[in-house]
Amino acid sequence: MANHILAIHLTAGRLSVAAAESTLRSLRVTTLAEVLPGSEQAAAIIGDRKWDRVIASLPSEAAVYRMLELPFSDRRRLAQAVGPALEDYVPFSLDESISSFDATSTAPDRPLLAVMAGRAALDAQRESLIAYGLSPERFIWAPSATLGAYRHAVGEGVAFTAIDVSEDGAIVGCFDEHGLTGLRVVDGADETTLIRNLTWSVRTLDPSSDRVVVGGTRVQTIHIGLSETLSGLRFEALPTASPVEMPHHLETGWRNSAVALGLVLAAAGELGKPSIEFSASGQDASGAGGELRDAGRSLLPWAVVAAASFALAGSLEYARLSKTEAALERRAEAIYRTAIPSGSGGTAHKMKLELRAGQLERERADSASSRTHAGPLSVLLDMSKQVPREIAVEFDSYVYDAPSIRLSGHGASFEVVTRLQQLLEERETFANVEVSDVHSAVSGDGVEFEMTITLGGNA
Repeated sequence: MANHILAIHLTAGRLSVAAAESTLRSLRVTTLAEVLPGSEQAAAIIGDRKWDRVIASLPSEAAVYRMLELPFSDRRRLAQAVGPALEDYVPFSLDESISSFDATSTAPDRPLLAVMAGRAALDAQRESLIAYGLSPERFIWAPSATLGAYRHAVGEGVAFTAIDVSEDGAIVGCFDEHGLTGLRVVDGADETTLIRNLTWSVRTLDPSSDRVVVGGTRVQTIHIGLSETLSGLRFEALPTASPVEMPHHLETGWRNSAVALGLVLAAAGELGKPSIEFSASGQDASGAGGELRDAGRSLLPWAVVAAASFALAGSLEYARLSKTEAALERRAEAIYRTAIPSGSGGTAHKMKLELRAGQLERERADSASSRTHAGPLSVLLDMSKQVPREIAVEFDSYVYDAPSIRLSGHGASFEVVTRLQQLLEERETFANVEVSDVHSAVSGDGVEFEMTITLGGNA
């Protein structure tokens, strides 16, 4: 029997609705429409039946994001660390927000996409849906759903840049053969401003491929201007063939509703990475819960058939694993005693080794820094000499970790940040100056940016 899925993308002036049927071996969209919130057409689609699964989007502007690189990959530890790591860079506190994260690809050593949403925004979105008689089981962050639909449509393992432009704003995502490498969320604006901001976003992401795939309700109005400002890139429209099976008459319009189609993929557990979801109950999402639920839905029909086979195989495997475990324990004990001869045995081996390794790394870094690089105050003085007062920027944070310096702050415009970068690059004491992130400020006043400076050998 098919499960009936309802996907809802609701913003201030836009309602995208997708209905789908999911079975063990198939996923098929039956309805896909852009309707006015509160219209009779919307009510007819939503009230068509009793839905087995209801999934909704969390609008782009309701959350802030950052790419994080953390020195561990265990999801339990990540769930504990992501919130505090984000709090230093976003205008939310842990008490008033919910965080979620996912890997940007299946390749190892790739950064996480970490997202923090205000509880008030999440509650407001839930209340809006309740007014329609809907109780979603979870929320998917709209950029995550949109980029997932694009990647399914273009193909896995393909390097390209996705640009989805609608009345709500724009989403820019860069992919290489492994997965997402960069993301920008651009606020809605007039055509000239939007083209300028999109051009800046693509340039700062430094895509690995010159292929650009565009879609969305406003793509026709900005396509020509954007292709002119981004000369050297190959622009193409989002493929007409839908990544999810649907009636032929719906395929022509799916490119304007990529976020709704991405929600359908998420409900079926097929969205891919990164999938950023938030619990409808308002609890923190670790990122692991959503994956487990999706996997459980997909595998449940096979569970009874596979149980007997697993039990038989498990009994045989247990003996082999026990033998391997004993050998690994002996090897770990030998390594530990070599590294810390005076240490005692027990379950704290790993933590002690991590602490000792961290101490040695810090000592080595401090020693190298003291020999070859100037102190943080000297570098600040050098920067102040190079940057004139008319460059309207203010720094919010300054982290000195020779040979690198990480800065974050805000400026009057994108052009001001570019000028700041150019002035600093002129100093011989700075080997490299890179703007790693710049976007419109949440307050609407100017832009926020992050910058990394690499000191030269004589700094």
